[in-house]
Amino acid sequence: MTFHRRMLSVLALLATSFSMPSHAETQQEIVAKNIGKELDPRQIVVTLERRQCMGSCPAYRIKIDGAGEVEYEGQALVKITGTRKTTIRQEEALHIVDELLRVRFFDAPAAYDDRRDSITSHNGRLTLGSGVITDQPSVFLGLQIGSDAKRVRLSYTAPKEVAAIADLIDQTVRIEQWIGIDCERPRSPMFGPRPAGECEP
Repeated sequence: MTFHRRMLSVLALLATSFSMPSHAETQQEIVAKNIGKELDPRQIVVTLERRQCMGSCPAYRIKIDGAGEVEYEGQALVKITGTRKTTIRQEEALHIVDELLRVRFFDAPAAYDDRRDSITSHNGRLTLGSGVITDQPSVFLGLQIGSDAKRVRLSYTAPKEVAAIADLIDQTVRIEQWIGIDCERPRSPMFGPRPAGECEP
């Protein structure tokens, strides 16, 4: 084989290896390969992360495994920063997993669009508009089953039934025990300190 032909072969091989699309498994494929397998509860993990917004949104992470072990990490604008651990009933943990599977979480996009399309009326004329929502906190949901994991960034356009699972996680772990109710949390510096006695009845 001549040098020229050998180089063409190498280039063809490189082009093939770089152009082959990576195949992300669908939920159906993930379930099919794991169905009937016994999984260690530690191989089932749900995560929720809420990041700061332009206001005083609390920032924290939650991790729940299939046994009901819960780990909280408070990051900013929360009553308790740092790590705390507790447990919930295993049935509660698996209910969250079931809800994620019900909405076909593994088939969701990696991120939902922040763009909001809307129609408005002004002086009898209708106008279609579009804009980006910038003042919402970033919210990430994650699910791991065995060796398969998915992490999704939620936004304004995420389906309500998917976004509702983030709230379900907060309710299940009783998140206010760590982040506090609104008047117990630090405020963003842009709003100044909270008035003394704000939480008093």
